[in-house]
Amino acid sequence: MLNLYKTISNTEDVFIGLTLRHPGHSLPPFDSNNMAFYVGDEKKHVLDNRIALSKAIGIELSHWVFLNVAHGTNYHKVTIADKAKGAYTDDSAIKHTDALYTSEKNLVLTVFHADCIPLVFYDQKQKLLGVVHAGWKGTLANISGKFIDHWIQHEQSDPNDIHIYIGPSLSQKHFSIKEDVIHIIQSHHPDYNEYLHYLDDHHALFDAIAINVSQIQAHHIPPQNISIDHRCTFSDRENFFSYRRDKTTGRHITFCFLR
Repeated sequence: MLNLYKTISNTEDVFIGLTLRHPGHSLPPFDSNNMAFYVGDEKKHVLDNRIALSKAIGIELSHWVFLNVAHGTNYHKVTIADKAKGAYTDDSAIKHTDALYTSEKNLVLTVFHADCIPLVFYDQKQKLLGVVHAGWKGTLANISGKFIDHWIQHEQSDPNDIHIYIGPSLSQKHFSIKEDVIHIIQSHHPDYNEYLHYLDDHHALFDAIAINVSQIQAHHIPPQNISIDHRCTFSDRENFFSYRRDKTTGRHITFCFLR
């Protein structure tokens, strides 16, 4: 079998995976296992990549659900009525959303990323599964904390039952921000200032992973329930797309489904 993806978790209850950069059908600069229509790649190449992945997983593409990231904090509870949204065309994807979750079985949830943080949330008791896209805007807006709070308030989740996977993303070493973002943090999110490493008065390095972990820990998720893949998308050119590194490039998906 081709190494189209990395398995994160594979149990009788849940499957979690992450696509890798190779092998695939997309040509440079989207080479080669690009999963996103919206980056300018040939639609046929993207579909070929998605179909190959769906065959490898054993769930038809018609049972996959895709979103259009908005770099915000909106989430959507996926039902069977959402089946195939965004799977074959970008126009049919769930709009203005950065998080999906479901209690339905055999519906594959996906989230795009190429430097931004992909997170997977799993409530083993309530049998809820979710994916979250956390860019710097969503991170500052507390998307991880708001997502957990929604589960606690509306899905009767117990923090002790929630398990979280944090996928590869842009490391602090390569996450340089300038005065505009620094000003937003200092003015509106002063508690996050401790997660900046200042290079000078005008530049700093931003630790987005640590901020998301702090949001998660604020909801009393047990530390042993949090798993972090510290690989840097910028540094690992062979395995990962990176928008910060290449600008015009492909996108990965982190995907998951309840069995």
